Amino acid sequence: LLCNNAQLVAGQLLGQPTEGALLVAALKTGAVEWLVKGSVEVLMEDCAQYHQGSSSLPLSPNTKAAIISTAQQHARHGLRVVCLARGSSLQSLVYQGLVGIQDPPREAVSHALDVLYSTGVNVKMVTGDAMETACAVARAVGMHVSPGGVFSGNHLDSVDDN
Repeated sequence: LLCNNAQLVAGQLLGQPTEGALLVAALKTGAVEWLVKGSVEVLMEDCAQYHQGSSSLPLSPNTKAAIISTAQQHARHGLRVVCLARGSSLQSLVYQGLVGIQDPPREAVSHALDVLYSTGVNVKMVTGDAMETACAVARAVGMHVSPGGVFSGNHLDSVDDN
């Protein structure tokens, strides 16, 4: 199943009804293969193998690190990087590859930022993109990106709300 937001948790179906129906139908056939997309850092945790040619090979820590490094290099060039994996369960995925998507900012963004900066507005950007992608896009539109001024989602999750 691809891009399905339904889950079966403790016998209860969670998510949109259509997505849930597709999930239940797939589970009833017994021929479920999970096709998964997400961040490379998260999916690498659940991948024990990688696909090469027609074979699945063991995914060593060094290979995982090389894949993550490649994703970060692409992200530093402003690409949104999506990791793809597949498997018979979400706990035993086989890494399939990376997809780099260029999503250029709208033309008016740079001018809008200039206007905001000239009036003294302190502009912040919040995004679900990888930190490297966010920094590259921010620089491309003229945002002021300072060392120590960029935080990952994991960092923000660890900050005490008080």
